Formats: sequence, structure tokens, C-alpha cells
Amino acid sequence: MALALALAFVSMPAEAQKKGKTPDEAAKAWAELYPEIEKSIKAPTFREKDYPLFKYGKKSKTQGYLYTQLINKVIDRCSREGGGRVVIPAGTWLTGPITLKSNVNLHLEEGATLLFTPDLKEYPLVRTRWEGMDCYNYQPMIYAYEQENIAITGKGTIDGGAEIENWWRMCGKTAKASSRSASDVRFSWSGTKRVCLWRNAAWVTVTACVCSSSIRSSARMC
Repeated sequence: MALALALAFVSMPAEAQKKGKTPDEAAKAWAELYPEIEKSIKAPTFREKDYPLFKYGKKSKTQGYLYTQLINKVIDRCSREGGGRVVIPAGTWLTGPITLKSNVNLHLEEGATLLFTPDLKEYPLVRTRWEGMDCYNYQPMIYAYEQENIAITGKGTIDGGAEIENWWRMCGKTAKASSRSASDVRFSWSGTKRVCLWRNAAWVTVTACVCSSSIRSSARMC
């Protein structure tokens, strides 16, 4: 629902500009259209079945071990079997890009951190979007394409692992040019009930392309 609302917010002013609407007309469109759009949005619902991550694979003691394959394997299984919650337990889990599938709720328990690797070799080129334009680029850290009924929930943390030395260097930022660390260049998204913290965001952390009924539940990015 949050994602759908965000898309609505972006599209309505743009449409008003195309048609040459005055600020008053645009404001009226917001007042009349937004409530109708909001009514049409339905929060996703999921089968009441949990898929605990380490029920389907083992923890590794190897430093730098990536849990990409395991996480995506459990997501695939959950989706194939009718959906439910893929549960990430407390702890810090290094991973590459995650692909969400239909009817899957990616749930981070309190104390859980998904830490994304800065190794570009782990991110294949995929069809995605950049500032509303379709393009091919590195796969976002959490990605969905032509899926439906998906969610990211919980009280855990999603850490993009972005620093000036990796992702933010692509924006021309250098330690000399900026007195701020990459972790200070962040997005904010306030929520209330369940809080999923997003930090050290890279250029694109989450993208859902051509998807329906998607929600990032009560998320807070910083």
C-alpha cells in the first residue's frame, strides 16, 4: 500500500503538469482523486504459514559468507507453495540482492539485520526503474518484477551498506568533496506500529516494478 500510494503521489502532479493545469486545479485534483485512489488500494494478505530461514539451510561460520542463495531459495519455495512469511531471525546476515515473489511477506524479526554486500559482481543487470524511467541497471537490493501481493514487515533492519568508498562514489561523492559520511546521506520514511529500519541506503535499495498490492509496512528509512 505504501508503494502504491507513493506511485500515485508521483503520477498525479505530473499528469496535472502535462495538461497544463493551474495550481488551483492541481490542488482540486489531489483533493478529489487521492481519496478515490486510496479507497482502491488494498493491503496484501498472506497465508498463515511461516518459513523460518534456517529451517531450510544452515548458518555459516565463514567470514563474509553470503546468504543470498538461501534467502532467495526460501522465498521461491514460499511463493510456490502458496505464500506466507519468510522469517529472518535476529542476527546480522550478509547478502546479495533479494528477489521477492508473489504472496511472500519478507519479515525481519526484532534484532535481525540484512546487510547488503557492496560487491557489484553480485548484482546482475535487470529491468528496473530510475526516477520513473524504465531502464536496465544493477539489480536493486530488494527487487520484484511483475509480482503481486508482496510485503516487507517486522522490527528488523535493512542495511544497504552504502559508503563513499562504494555505492555513493557513483554519485561523484568523495571523502575530500564531502564532509558527511555516506551514512549521513539517507532517506527518511516515518511509520508507527511495526518499524523496519532502513539505513545506509545505496542508490536503489528497494524496487517493485509492474507489481500490485505491495507494502513496506510501517518502515522507517534513515
